[in-house]
Amino acid sequence: MADQDSAGGRFDFGRVIQNTFKVIVDNIGLFGGGALLLVTAPSLVGTLSGLIASGGTVAPAGIVIGAIISGLGSFALQGVVVRAAVGTLNGAPVAPREAASSGLRFLLPLIGLAIIATLGIWLGMLLLVVPGIILSVMWTVAAPTLVVEKKGVFASLGRSRDLTRGSRWPIFGLFVVYFIASIILSLIIQAIGTPLGAVAGNVFALQNAELSVGLVVFVLISALVNGVQGVVIAAGVSATYYELRTNKEGAAPDQTAAVFD
Repeated sequence: MADQDSAGGRFDFGRVIQNTFKVIVDNIGLFGGGALLLVTAPSLVGTLSGLIASGGTVAPAGIVIGAIISGLGSFALQGVVVRAAVGTLNGAPVAPREAASSGLRFLLPLIGLAIIATLGIWLGMLLLVVPGIILSVMWTVAAPTLVVEKKGVFASLGRSRDLTRGSRWPIFGLFVVYFIASIILSLIIQAIGTPLGAVAGNVFALQNAELSVGLVVFVLISALVNGVQGVVIAAGVSATYYELRTNKEGAAPDQTAAVFD
């Protein structure tokens, strides 16, 4: 991964983190409502229905159906967050309805993009791990490229490769920060879940857990965390995309916004 940009300004690690939380705060109602509706609610309802039906242990049908719906919702949420985040960074906030329409419009392309990227990254992981890490960094901004520039799946992957060239070490650093934060969050959830019967700290690992208020709270927390992670990841890659475009290509905010027209 090269460390020197071939064109434009230098990738600002701190500014990306700052912009990530700026767009979340500025769109807290939209992102929070979207995460609850699209990710948290399906996961929560599916898991609880499984618990109730089985008297404790999660029934496969309930958790699988909930996970599938929640997974689809996470892609729709990604489209919503990307559209709103880039609009906010451009100084041109979008209406919730407009952001929601982007989530629905790009749902299938984002799913296709995720499938292709995941297959490529897993293949790279099989080749001594490092190629998989390189691909994951190269394709970091493929999703915002697809939504903002309306490119196809493979064109978005290629565009992401070009945009990240020269900035991959700081992007990898962002990956490390998120990974560490995810581990800390998982340990906290596990600490909450273990006394309630969650063997591995997640709803998939519930074994003979007695249905109780405490267990419902744990399942709710797990579902909420899934929604929050979806928002943070989508906002983070959107901020990274914006940073790369404005610095690497010198694109002004209004030029970045023009791709939505």
